[in-house]
Amino acid sequence: MSIPIRIIQGKNSSIHTIEKRFVPVGMASHCELNLSQPDIPDVACLLECDLAGKKILVNCLHPNLIVLNGKPLNQNDKILWYEGQEMQIGANCRLIHGTVPASAVAKPKHAPASPPQSQKRDEAAHNKQQPTSVPQSRRGNTPSAPRANADVAEQEQQAARKKQSQLISIILIVVCVIGCAMMLMVDSTLPDGKKAKIGFSTLDPLLLNKGKDHNGIYEKAHSKLSQARSAQTNSATRRKFYNELKTEVELRRQNSPDPTLDQLIIDFINQQP
Repeated sequence: MSIPIRIIQGKNSSIHTIEKRFVPVGMASHCELNLSQPDIPDVACLLECDLAGKKILVNCLHPNLIVLNGKPLNQNDKILWYEGQEMQIGANCRLIHGTVPASAVAKPKHAPASPPQSQKRDEAAHNKQQPTSVPQSRRGNTPSAPRANADVAEQEQQAARKKQSQLISIILIVVCVIGCAMMLMVDSTLPDGKKAKIGFSTLDPLLLNKGKDHNGIYEKAHSKLSQARSAQTNSATRRKFYNELKTEVELRRQNSPDPTLDQLIIDFINQQP
């Protein structure tokens, strides 16, 4: 089974067939949907595809970048992308779920005609920072040429380090998403009322990846779990930390920023002796 995606980049149009469950979208060479636009990052979003049901869940990884069916997406938003809908990434790239021609896609009443203003400001600031190109002969005759060349080399090194850091973060996110999906698949094969054994090594990277997001609630959860694990010889102290964390998670269940991760935390605590 597969899902066709029409990709429109400027005046160029092509159709790509998705046959995998997890599909990264962006400018990086390893992306399943590779987009060659200068304003698109290495990985703009991650698609989770239900090939049998022809459904796609869009996991947005950057703010002020993606507009789905006329609605701008925030970072970490997870939105269903229905057949026939259009997703705009950056200024000049559009993706259509299915093989519907671009002219036949219904435009939402409030669909933005251009990228968000914040993205325009970011692009203008970026362009302003770029050094103005100077003919080679003129640069060679300018006394400040060595210093300018050193500045350019430093900028290139900083860009390379930033790209490497982004790639590592993206790999961690993809690994975590795949790990969660695999754990959910394992849970579904167990008898009713039983849960697969969850190890701290499963929760550890997921909590660390959140960092200080959502007012640092997952950073605090990681700290309490670490304190409970360090008190293995004192069962009363260990259980105190587990109970406190479980109460905090259950209180925020209705407005949880990540229900899947919160459920993993509770399941882990319930499995502890």
